[in-house]
Amino acid sequence: MILLFSTFSQAQNPNYDTLWREVEKFETDGLPQSALKVVKQIETQAHKDNNQPQRIKTMLFKSKFALTLKENAQLHIINEFKTQISESEFPTKNILESILANLYWQYFQQNRYKFYNRTKTFKKVDAEDFRTWDLETLFAEVHLHFQKSLENGLLLQQEPLKKYDALLNEQKDSKIYRPTLFDFLSHTALKFYKTNESHITKPSYKFEIDNTDFIKHAEAFSVLNITSKDTTSLQLHALKIYKALIRFHLKDVIPFALADVNIERLKFVHEHANFNDKDELLLASLRLERNQLKSHEVSGLYDFEIASIYYKQSKQYLPKTQEENRWKAKEAIEICNSVISKFPKSKGAEKCSILKSQILAPLLQITAEAFLPTQNISRVLVSYKNLDTITFKAYQISEKQFENFNKTYRQNEQWTFIQKLNASETWSATLKNEQDYQRHTTEVLIPKLNNGRYIIVATTQQNSDNNFAFAQLQVTNLALAESETQDYKIFQIINRNNGTPVAGAKVEISYYKRNNKNIQFENHTSDELGQVQLKKLGSGWYRTINLKIKNGSELAYFGEYYLNQRYKLQEQNTRYKAFVFTDRSIYRPGQTVYFKAITMKTDGNKPEVLTNETINATLYNVNGENIKKLSFTTNEFGSVSGEFILPNNGLNGEYRIELNSEKRFFTNNQTYFSVEEYKRPKFETKFSPITETFKINDSITVNGTALAYAGSNITNAKVVYRVNRKVQYPAGIFGIAHT
Repeated sequence: MILLFSTFSQAQNPNYDTLWREVEKFETDGLPQSALKVVKQIETQAHKDNNQPQRIKTMLFKSKFALTLKENAQLHIINEFKTQISESEFPTKNILESILANLYWQYFQQNRYKFYNRTKTFKKVDAEDFRTWDLETLFAEVHLHFQKSLENGLLLQQEPLKKYDALLNEQKDSKIYRPTLFDFLSHTALKFYKTNESHITKPSYKFEIDNTDFIKHAEAFSVLNITSKDTTSLQLHALKIYKALIRFHLKDVIPFALADVNIERLKFVHEHANFNDKDELLLASLRLERNQLKSHEVSGLYDFEIASIYYKQSKQYLPKTQEENRWKAKEAIEICNSVISKFPKSKGAEKCSILKSQILAPLLQITAEAFLPTQNISRVLVSYKNLDTITFKAYQISEKQFENFNKTYRQNEQWTFIQKLNASETWSATLKNEQDYQRHTTEVLIPKLNNGRYIIVATTQQNSDNNFAFAQLQVTNLALAESETQDYKIFQIINRNNGTPVAGAKVEISYYKRNNKNIQFENHTSDELGQVQLKKLGSGWYRTINLKIKNGSELAYFGEYYLNQRYKLQEQNTRYKAFVFTDRSIYRPGQTVYFKAITMKTDGNKPEVLTNETINATLYNVNGENIKKLSFTTNEFGSVSGEFILPNNGLNGEYRIELNSEKRFFTNNQTYFSVEEYKRPKFETKFSPITETFKINDSITVNGTALAYAGSNITNAKVVYRVNRKVQYPAGIFGIAHT
């Protein structure tokens, strides 16, 4: 369990200051018992002085040390806070309610998997032990205490946050955005209400942010009537808190707190909105708020948000296919420059400077083919942003240097390695920079290079370890093709330029056998077909196979091959298959399952039906238990048919029928079906096929129909739908896809 307010400022009474330094020293020295004694001394003094912030602080530290010193500390801490809440009055009670809510919330975050594995209970298993509650019960408790922390809101608005400095780790100028205890407790509660916890059961009338009024300017939002039948909705309560904060700060002379909470509200609504054109509506509200405050530095905060949206939109640019957002980054730069010029020392200018540096940051990447012919002009693909010229250098390296460089992973170490090399060739390229701050690609010529390994390095004018890109390649007229037979791995050396075999080449093959850590070598000479062979092991494998090939003055390296052991091919035997079909895919208990099966045998490549064969059909339930068994003899078509009556009681779920023979082993010999208590549907729904492709943030229209089985349309019916997101990752090892 993590405690809030775990870092505190030292802006407090000098006597308290001295005592808290003692606590810090004992804690640093690993003496929690000694630290706890001093905390209790502070607690006594705070009671005597009626210093509520210090009392709350001692409770937090006592809880912190209890986690180390006591068994069942979490339960003890919660109960201690409950006791103190019952004995406290405003505003101490409100602060303790907020801390208690956060303790519950943090316990859930640390033990999320436990709650996800629990089913909902009718009532609390143990009213006192929150560790036994289900997810919805815990969330209801968190919600209850956050709501209690915000009671007496008008009085909280009169409580300056400065009175509670002892509890805060204050950041520079933070109180202009959180001036009162009402602000602080409200924003603390919002951290909970803004979460999107998908495992909480939602009612059919779930609250949705589907009203465009929610994203309007502050004054319009402050008078909205925000209600819903779904009183458990976190988003609903988040909007209510935003409304209360905005109404409170609309009358402020200095608009910092209003701008901060209003921007946060607009972004929250935009993130969770279920209406169209939310990007344009957000921009419209931001521009309106900015224009109303254009003479005040806080307008820079709205401008920063507008510029951020433009920059995000600029990333959607694709040359020739999606060019409408190409110049959005430039618009963002212009907005940032305006804010920095008008309000150079403002928070908005600070944020705009950071955004501007991100937009102006150069980008450089190069891609080259792994192998190039000797003394041939070739190309390297350059991907760049915000660059006018780049310098290329080609460094020829030895095989040992190549191995060492590939063991160097840190960018600064790679740059240090490169700086020690001598360049074989140097050339420059002028890039087309249209000042759109977009990523572009072009091809740059590589001059003719001699045989060998190279590192091609591209640098910008800064020429530092943060402004370079590299690609590795090998220049050789030799190429290597591989193939396999049952007994051998075959490497064929060919001419890269015309594909002719290279005979008489000297080949040194190095490899490791199985788990042997000692490298082994073999020397070969390529035959008239340019081939060399590596015999497969009867038991075991080769790994990290590398080839060093020398043909006259030409030297080339190829590697990282793998060779599995030799497997003896199995002779083709007669194979037997059975195909089982049922009349339906889902049944109710007690219904009759009609099935049919076809049996076949394949001798070599010749399939035929299996006639006059005695076979058994067995019905298994969801636990794999044998329910009933029937015997049949296949007819002249190799088929049988029969029926099973499902039991009226017992487990529902996935049943199966399996076909077996005492003489044969059948493959593909079973079929599955569902047994469920269900109501026979009277209509069906169908979606029209999707013929387009979409990307993130696209608006999608899906058409469907609801038809009664009698053929008539279903009209005036309530439609409930759900959108599921399925993540498809790239193919994993051995080509297995992970979803």
